[in-house]
This record gives sequence, structure tokens and C-alpha cells, in this order.
Amino acid sequence: MRVYAPILLALVLAACGGDEDPQGPSSTIYGTYVVETMDGESLPFAVIEVPDLTVEAVAASYTLNSDMTWTIDYTLRETRLGEVTIEELTDGGTYVVNSGVLTLTDHDGEDYPGTLSGTTLTVELAGFVWVAVK
Repeated sequence: MRVYAPILLALVLAACGGDEDPQGPSSTIYGTYVVETMDGESLPFAVIEVPDLTVEAVAASYTLNSDMTWTIDYTLRETRLGEVTIEELTDGGTYVVNSGVLTLTDHDGEDYPGTLSGTTLTVELAGFVWVAVK
């Protein structure tokens, strides 16, 4: 199942950071955002669907911390030839937010664009749009 972690990681956030304000972003951005949709559809969402194999994002949440780091906790469900496997994964990185524009950078240095509006976090990763709400 670990082979799918990079695929989901690409669907997941990361960042490197600072903010326009020298004191950092507003403290209201910090906290946990629960993913509600992916490409406009509720979870679970099939990120891989080929004959005899389906990998679904079952649940995910992002946490933005005050030290400009983020984490993601997500659950994948793999169904291969009728056998179901569940895997819970965690990843993270750093982030920058500037006037509602969010850049997430994972531990490998990959950047992912997003926005932060009120209590809604939107991130575009690997061709999918993830929307999470605080």
C-alpha cells in the first residue's frame, strides 16, 4: 500500500513559510481542517480505479500549526481482487500564506497551490481539488 502514498501525498498539502505580516498570519488560520470533498465529490473518493484495483481516499484532515508547519492525516482503502486493506498515513511540511493564497511544501520540496478563505482550505494537488473545512 505504501506505493500509493506518493500519489496521495500529491493529493495532500505541504508548504514552506512566512507571511506578508512580519508577525505571521492571523491565528485564526491555525487548526484542523477536515476534507469534505475532492473534485466536488464527497469522500470516499476513488483516486485510482482500474480493473481489479480501487484505491479510495476515505478520510483526510490537514492541520496548520503556528510554527508554519502542517500535517495531514489520511486514510486509504484499497480493494484488490475483492480483498480490502485500510491504511492510515501521516505526512507534512511547511507552508506560506499571503493574503489568502496558500503555498504548501512537502518534505521533498514539492509545492502545492491553495487558498484559505475563512474556515475553508482549498488545495490543488495532482489534478484534484481538495476542499477542507475547519
